[in-house]
Amino acid sequence: MLLLYPASGVVAVLALAAVMWPRLPEMMVTHWGAGGADGTMPKAWAVGVAVAMSLGGLIWALLDLGGRRSTKQACEAAVIGGLCAWLGAFALVASIWLADAGMLVAWLMLVPTILTGVVMWLATRAARHHREARETQ
Repeated sequence: MLLLYPASGVVAVLALAAVMWPRLPEMMVTHWGAGGADGTMPKAWAVGVAVAMSLGGLIWALLDLGGRRSTKQACEAAVIGGLCAWLGAFALVASIWLADAGMLVAWLMLVPTILTGVVMWLATRAARHHREARETQ
């Protein structure tokens, strides 16, 4: 269950890459500065970096869960892995649809951060509820 968050980021980036691949330009915007887009990459590299970032988050969570010492640490590993996975997904979204958006891209990257905050809040509530249920038994 803990791996659902990072795994969902990987699924999102892979699905987006598969669906959009035929329509992507050969050179994609991958970096934005104050003046707008200022860096590009070939399509394969741009998509590959986003996928690698997402997979890296999931792999990190998997490795960390394998050596976990407590439920709290396992939850933290899954949440941080999920953040990395979703940042990869949103980086690909930015490269595809926001090539001319300038600093709007920076605001878009807040979405995974907010999503991670919500997941952390929900995980904390669930852990508290689980602990209270154990104490009442």
